[in-house]
Amino acid sequence: MSGAHEIVFPRPVLIGAAALLSATIVLATMGGHGALDLTMTRDTLRSEIVDSIDVRFLDREDGAVVVLAAEETGGGADDATVMVLDPGTAGFVRGLMRGLVRERRQNGIGAEPPFRITQWADQRLSLADTATGRTIVLDAFGATNAGVFADMLAAASTNQGGQK
Repeated sequence: MSGAHEIVFPRPVLIGAAALLSATIVLATMGGHGALDLTMTRDTLRSEIVDSIDVRFLDREDGAVVVLAAEETGGGADDATVMVLDPGTAGFVRGLMRGLVRERRQNGIGAEPPFRITQWADQRLSLADTATGRTIVLDAFGATNAGVFADMLAAASTNQGGQK
């Protein structure tokens, strides 16, 4: 009168699960040790720069975000306003910048170094953190999201009389 029953799990399912787990561990290890190139660099883009601008993002008390053209003097009163993102708008920009600023804080970097928006000859648009070296190809997030940064670049060009 044994109450124990042998539970048989299908062998192909176990083999598939083991293979998936092994592949995940191998790929994670390769990425962590640099065997896989998971970063975006100037060489990765393999294109010429068409236009770029260094910008800073300033949070206002009313919830707006002010985008400033970063002057080479280190910022401050000389920075020209490129655009103002009203409260409740530009969620992609806010989320992206929140993540980049968090990374800066973890590395003990302040708000002084600018971010660089670049338009490449192959039509891609990127945002680079000049302090950490991280570059994000904005087109990967869709035309609407990248378009906000393209508008910043265009507004900066207009504000500077087309001279970069």
